[in-house]
Amino acid sequence: MAPRNKGKGRASTSNQNMTSSLKPSLILQRGKRSFLIALPNSFAHAMAETRRLFPKLAPDTLVLEREVAGFGWVRLTVSGWESESAALSTQGGDGPAVVRVEVDSWSDDGDVVQPDRKRKRCSSESPEPFKLPRAVSKARVSPNVRPNETAAPSTYRLTIIGSIHEAQYCLHIKPTTPMSKIFETMATKVGMARDEFTLTYEGDKVSSFGTFAALQDFYDMDLTDPDVLLNWHLVARGGKPVIYLFPPTPLDSAAVSVALTPEWHFCALYPVVDPVKQGEGETSATWTVSAQPDGSLVDLASGLELKYLFWEAEAYRTTSTPSYLAFDPSKTLAALSLHTTARNNFITYWLSHFTRIRDAGQHIGFRFLAQADYERAARLDFDPKPDVVTRVFLLFKGVDAVEASEWRKPDKVDWLKEVGVEVDKVKDESLFRVLEWGGMEVV
Repeated sequence: MAPRNKGKGRASTSNQNMTSSLKPSLILQRGKRSFLIALPNSFAHAMAETRRLFPKLAPDTLVLEREVAGFGWVRLTVSGWESESAALSTQGGDGPAVVRVEVDSWSDDGDVVQPDRKRKRCSSESPEPFKLPRAVSKARVSPNVRPNETAAPSTYRLTIIGSIHEAQYCLHIKPTTPMSKIFETMATKVGMARDEFTLTYEGDKVSSFGTFAALQDFYDMDLTDPDVLLNWHLVARGGKPVIYLFPPTPLDSAAVSVALTPEWHFCALYPVVDPVKQGEGETSATWTVSAQPDGSLVDLASGLELKYLFWEAEAYRTTSTPSYLAFDPSKTLAALSLHTTARNNFITYWLSHFTRIRDAGQHIGFRFLAQADYERAARLDFDPKPDVVTRVFLLFKGVDAVEASEWRKPDKVDWLKEVGVEVDKVKDESLFRVLEWGGMEVV
């Protein structure tokens, strides 16, 4: 009798377990190019991966399609991804599902319909579309009502209210209008680049991908209501927050992590790392470095030699405003215990902004965020933990002379107490110290 091949039996079981534990995958295909990727956990992640793999295609025009028996290739939508992803992860037994990458080719019928030139904004004679109660905007057509009695309009009046001086704009659009065209039209009207503002619906940030009909579907809008309200906001950008590490003795490895609340997102990181989505909408970025007592760093992933870690973030709303006048940067930063190199870097980075404000005949209004307030928006974590962390973040803006009398003078401000700086620990070289500085112009 031949001996039993026990090893083969164990290998077979192991392979089955390994196969069952593999993450579902799919194939992104366009023409003769195909990519095998892990199944994204959301439609947004799928689109981001598509834009990364097909960088030569205009990102605002990309669409995803899958083949459905009897219907051919059908476009995937945001609302349909959650239900379809389950089918994609289990489709057949012959391999991963295929999702086709196509370029949106809307006809001229999908363009924004410009209103009469004499009515650049909504007239007062029209209904008040920007005061719709939440219950109405969330309503759905009753299934008992016949379609011909509740037909959706062929065009919609989109009112967009600005966060500055409540400027209003009115666009007449169709369900097939690409959201990218709405963003482009608004950029022209407000005289800004597309990355300098954002649109929101009932407080939620609106995507520039897809069509207006997709936006209606995603937010479960009343399709029969011809009036829709959006808001536009300037994008606030936190400029050059940099992180210095000063250990008392050489440190072979230290992990440094920045976690942002959902209102913010990273727009630059150096050394380059991939941000990670966490629970409750947070996004984090982590570096692992070695550090010397003089502040010299080496990024262990890339081998780059550094003096500091750099990150920059954007937000579409700013709740804090400056409150003091007549900013003397060198004197104030010295009072906050910033060393000479940090002070020089800070001033030279923001100098062009300060000069522009003064050349416009304005004063510089400013304030420094308390460290506890800053921590709530952008949390810093370290391993090992430092003995003291000092975070200096400046908010500033131009203030007209007529407003200057209403602002507080900073001459007698105790900046150490205002920001929460532990000056004795900051200067103690026997401690593991961390310093971060950054700022943002409020517009």
